[in-house]
Amino acid sequence: KTILLLNEIKKDSRIDIEKDVSIITFYNAQKYILQKAFEKEFKNKKKVETVDSFQGKENEIIIINMVRTKKTGFVNDAQRINVALTRAKSYLFIIGDKKFWENKYWVGQGMFDLNCIETRIG
Repeated sequence: KTILLLNEIKKDSRIDIEKDVSIITFYNAQKYILQKAFEKEFKNKKKVETVDSFQGKENEIIIINMVRTKKTGFVNDAQRINVALTRAKSYLFIIGDKKFWENKYWVGQGMFDLNCIETRIG
């Protein structure tokens, strides 16, 4: 879904996908999987960063890729969630399993409404 989203974003000629879009994830293993997929799809190395390495940075468009998991691990850490959710200047996209995340404390506390982020892509 991240690749589908990037292809949709690329259609907007005002957006430089290399400069204006950042992709972040919570785990190094997911970072490497995404980078390989982007190399194959886009024939270049789209940089993917972990939430920890992206702290203090920002960009116009942020795509957060929430790895599928059976438990939240350190994704449930409020500081990491804060970093992830506050890096976008203009647009924030979150890709993940809605059913898994909808009962987690930071969603349930009203940090955002998952119904507002339903995707039309894929």
